[in-house]
Amino acid sequence: MSQASVQSVAIVYGFYIAQRGIAGLVLAVALGQRYNDLRIDVYEASKEFGELGLGLGMWPRPMSILARMGLGEQMKKIVSPLLDDKNGISMEFRKSDSKEGYSIHSFTRALSSMSSLSRQDLQRILLDAVSQNPNCNCYSNHRLDTYEETNAGVTMRFTSGGSAQADLLVGADGIRSAVRRQMFPGLAHPKYVGYGVYRGLIQLEDIQSEEHTIALDRCVVYAGKNKHVIMYPISRGKFLNVVAFVQEPYSNAAMSHSQLLATFDGWERDVQLLLQHIPQPIRMPLFVVEPYLSKWVSDGSRVVLLGDSAHAMRPHLGSGAGQAVEDAYVLASLLSKPLPEAVHAYDNTRREAAYRISGASRTAGEAYDLYAPELVDEADSMSDLGREKFRKIVDSGYVWSYAPFDFAE
Repeated sequence: MSQASVQSVAIVYGFYIAQRGIAGLVLAVALGQRYNDLRIDVYEASKEFGELGLGLGMWPRPMSILARMGLGEQMKKIVSPLLDDKNGISMEFRKSDSKEGYSIHSFTRALSSMSSLSRQDLQRILLDAVSQNPNCNCYSNHRLDTYEETNAGVTMRFTSGGSAQADLLVGADGIRSAVRRQMFPGLAHPKYVGYGVYRGLIQLEDIQSEEHTIALDRCVVYAGKNKHVIMYPISRGKFLNVVAFVQEPYSNAAMSHSQLLATFDGWERDVQLLLQHIPQPIRMPLFVVEPYLSKWVSDGSRVVLLGDSAHAMRPHLGSGAGQAVEDAYVLASLLSKPLPEAVHAYDNTRREAAYRISGASRTAGEAYDLYAPELVDEADSMSDLGREKFRKIVDSGYVWSYAPFDFAE
C-alpha cells in the first residue's frame, strides 16, 4: 500500500442515469486498492446506485488495467470474448446498404479482440469491490449543485440541501457534469453531433429460430450511407446488443419502430432482421464534450474531471469506457505525489491522449457512414481502392485498443 498525499477524496457520480459511465466506480476501486489511509466518499446523483444493462465493449488494453486492479478473475466470468473459431475473426465490417451486403474488412484475434459484456454486470463487480472497502462510503440521492474551493479543501453543496467536505473533488458525473458546468461555464452543455442512437437487446434464442446469416460470435459493423448498425453478443452469448446510428436533426421525439425499419429499407436482410427484434429501442441522442477542454484541473488544483465529464466522445471505436478506466487508474496512481503535482501530472498524461482517441472515433464514424472525404464517392459496389481507404481509416483508429498500457507508476 502507498501513502496518499490527501486524506479524503469525494467522487460525484451518475448524473445522467441513461448514459451512466463507470469512471467514478473504477476510481473508487483503484484508490481503495492502493491506499489504506484514504477516505473515499462516492456521491450518487440518483436515489440508489442503480445498474443499466446495455452492452459494453472492452478492448485488451483496459482489460489489462482492470486485471492490475485485482478484477481479472471477476471479469473473466462476465465477458464474452469475440472470436469466430473457424476463421479467427473477432470483428467484421460489412457494406450493408444494399440488398446484397458484403464484407469489406475484418480483425483477427492475432491483431485485436474486443470482449463484450453487460454494463450492468461490470457495475455490479465494481459496486461489490467498493462495498468491501471499509474506508469507502457511498451516498445515494446526492446530486451536486455547486462547490467551493479553498486552500484547505473543497466544500460541496447538493441539490437536496446537504453539504460535505473533502481534500479533492473528482467530477465523474458524466456528460452533463455539474463539476464541468462550474469549472467551464461556457461549456456547461454538451454538443449534439447529429446522431440518434437506437439501442436494444435481443435474446439469442429468438434470432437462432430465424433463417439468417448473422455472425453471432463476433462484433459486426454494418456500414452504409449516413447511418450504420453495430451488433455484438453480451452476457456470455445470452443476448445480442444492437445499436443503430442514424443521422438526424435533434428532436425530443424518437422515431417509431416502423420508422426506424423504414430508414433501413433496402439494406441487407440481416440488418433488417436485427432491427425487427428490438420493437422498443432505447433512443439516446448522441452528445459529446466539444470543443475540447483546455484543462481538467481547477485553478486551485483541488477539483478534477474524469471520464465522460472531461471527454465524452463518439462511441464508434468502443473506446469511451476504456478511456475512463485509464483516467481512473492514472489518477489513483499519481495521488501518492503532492496534490498540485499529482493532478497536473494526471492532466498532462491523460488529456491529450483521450482527445486523440476522441478524434479517431469521429473519423471512424465518418468511415462507417461512408462520408469520410476518401469514401464519399463510393457507390453500392465499393471499389478496391475504396476498400483499401476504408481499411486504413479503421486500422489507424483501433491501434490504441491493443497497444500495451505502459504508464510508469
